[in-house]
Amino acid sequence: MTAKKTPNVLCPVCGKGRLEYRARSGRTYEYKGFQYPIPAKIKLVECGSCHEMPMTPAEVTAIEGPIAKLHRERMAGLVDDALRRLKGRMTIGEIERALHLSQGYLARARSKGEPSFPLAALLHLLAEQPKNLAELRRLA
Repeated sequence: MTAKKTPNVLCPVCGKGRLEYRARSGRTYEYKGFQYPIPAKIKLVECGSCHEMPMTPAEVTAIEGPIAKLHRERMAGLVDDALRRLKGRMTIGEIERALHLSQGYLARARSKGEPSFPLAALLHLLAEQPKNLAELRRLA
């Protein structure tokens, strides 16, 4: 495998810095509205001035794979925590019916899919303010 060569190109964003392959800590990548750290060992083309990181589709795929897994685990964890706190107040089946979700949706979303942030946030808010469960029942 050949080493990546540093392109001798000015940054297309700021026009001041040179684009260079570098690995460093402190970089982040936005995925579905959340910032996740890019591992410090990964070399990416980066502007020395504004730190813009123009990426190839292959680089995006290499970064998004592990980040997508972290995101799924984060959303599933939020849902798990909220459901644990709601236990005894409303069954999972009642929650699914009140939110117009199919039977077993929450279990499938947590184990095989990815619960959406709006769903995770709603469940978290219900767990924080259980008095809103009555309002949820009324709306349903």
